[in-house]
Amino acid sequence: MKHWRVRIKLITMGVFFPISLMTFSHSLSPLTGNAQPRPEAAASRASERAVEDQAPRPTEQNPMAGAENYVGAETCRVCHPSQYQWLSRTAHFATIKSEKFIPPTKGCEMCHGPGKQHVEAGGGPVAIFNPRKAAARDVVAMCTSCHQEKRLGQCGFQQNQHNVDVVACHDCHNPHQEITHPYILREKSPALCFNCHREIKAEFARPFHHKVPEGAMDCRDCHQQHGSLNRTQTVELAGGISSICVRCHTDKQGPFVFEHNQLNESRFLADQCLTCHTPHGSINNRLLIRSEVRMLCQECHFDRQGASGDLPQGIHDLTNPRYQHCTSCHVMIHGSNTSRLFFR
Repeated sequence: MKHWRVRIKLITMGVFFPISLMTFSHSLSPLTGNAQPRPEAAASRASERAVEDQAPRPTEQNPMAGAENYVGAETCRVCHPSQYQWLSRTAHFATIKSEKFIPPTKGCEMCHGPGKQHVEAGGGPVAIFNPRKAAARDVVAMCTSCHQEKRLGQCGFQQNQHNVDVVACHDCHNPHQEITHPYILREKSPALCFNCHREIKAEFARPFHHKVPEGAMDCRDCHQQHGSLNRTQTVELAGGISSICVRCHTDKQGPFVFEHNQLNESRFLADQCLTCHTPHGSINNRLLIRSEVRMLCQECHFDRQGASGDLPQGIHDLTNPRYQHCTSCHVMIHGSNTSRLFFR
């Protein structure tokens, strides 16, 4: 009798559970919980996307043919007055006002492609290139068809750590903006950069940092946002990252009569400053990478440790607090013209 009841219960569960799961999955969409779209609605959207995909990209146009397919910016203005007004405040508006620009490098259709089919269809997504819905690489190709200094690699654009398959030009720039920022940026720096580089924003929140959040400096003072062959996409200068630092910290540049030899070894030449300092922000004074100066110095001057239990090396017994702050004596630690030991 007991086995009979268990068998009935299992059969009931086996029937009920799949039916319940099927009912629930059909009633809710997997992401939003809304009712699933009707098949005809999904088909409509698929055909709409197909029309968008068939829209001619601006970079694919033949400049010597198809002039009749271009309707001009004044036609665009009829339906898009706000965008036209915002565009008039930017340098791109010269392509509309100047007669030296002709289709396909003129006005709105310079970026969105020929608009005849779009107008004849009554607007909408039909037969028009919309950068917001296009692949990042297609948008980059469209922009660099005019901004050739980026495409030709003068700034290492193809080596850009802002991956051109992921980050497009319009992620940072907006040609139609109600409040015009320099370089038609979506926001002013560093707020624009911090939208993606959250870990760097956190570094600038540390007690000791370069004055970027305060507006005294800008990310572009050190970094080349459109691409660089240098590590961390820094501005390209002979001498690597350290040559960027000494543009402001001129007293550390040298040359000195007595150089800090460890910093002049070939393995440090490109990133001398980063041997001791962190560039964005630190919990340590002077942006040092260690909380105590003696610990930092010992990373190279390990023969001066005087560790507990060992005989002191010369006069540098680092177990004695008197010798634990190296720069109290070696004050000119970056280099000196008068003292071999950087005393002055």
